[in-house]
Amino acid sequence: KFNSLNVTSSDLNNIKFDWLGNFSTTNKSFTMISKGAIKLDADSSSRFRTSSGDLTFATTTGNFTIESESTSSNAILLQSTNTEGGITMTGGTNGINATSTGDISLVSSGADINIGLPDDDFNTVNASNLTRNIQMEATSAISLNSDDFQVLTTDSISLISLSNDIIMGDSVSN
Repeated sequence: KFNSLNVTSSDLNNIKFDWLGNFSTTNKSFTMISKGAIKLDADSSSRFRTSSGDLTFATTTGNFTIESESTSSNAILLQSTNTEGGITMTGGTNGINATSTGDISLVSSGADINIGLPDDDFNTVNASNLTRNIQMEATSAISLNSDDFQVLTTDSISLISLSNDIIMGDSVSN
């Protein structure tokens, strides 16, 4: 039995275990290698942080899951706190799917929202560089509200109403 175990080197790196089950270490680097699973459980708020450099979580052959049982609107928060920072998502040929039983909001304060990718070279259009299709479906309504609305196509424009009503005018009441 012991009350605590504290190992300190001459350059003040240390490992400490106390009788309450607390573990702390101050060191130049920390490597943990396991031939089996590693499980970290905590009963309080926790964090992984690096003061410089990247922080990478990676899997070689399995899936990577982020899961929260919180009921708050930000149960999972991906946040870049630097005013010049951004968030990039990249998917392979299976794509990126966002599914929700609640609303999905894309908001850009004072900047653009771009859907689709135009070709960089308008003189020689390369179809493999372009977004192929953008499809919007809704059971009730699709509303587009803007100061200006532009439609540019190199082929047909089709407006089809299954109820035989196509209304164009200069006010909402038309």
